[in-house]
Amino acid sequence: MVLEDVWREPLGAITPESLEAEGYGTYQDFKRAWIKREHRAFPPLRMTTVYRIRPWRPEDEHAMASELLHRLYGDFF
Repeated sequence: MVLEDVWREPLGAITPESLEAEGYGTYQDFKRAWIKREHRAFPPLRMTTVYRIRPWRPEDEHAMASELLHRLYGDFF
């Protein structure tokens, strides 16, 4: 998988596109599933970290290798 983006937002600010990507038809479906999974009340204002990922593609190899080297070795590279 390739991490494309990371951001923080309130749990209740999930977009219709994100709901669909997570497999939920509506905000209420998402909320019910969250309550069932977490066994507690739904906190719509709680900040959460959101990750956008996508499947690896063959053309990612060189770009990801370069990014990894720069992140690991930074100024020493």
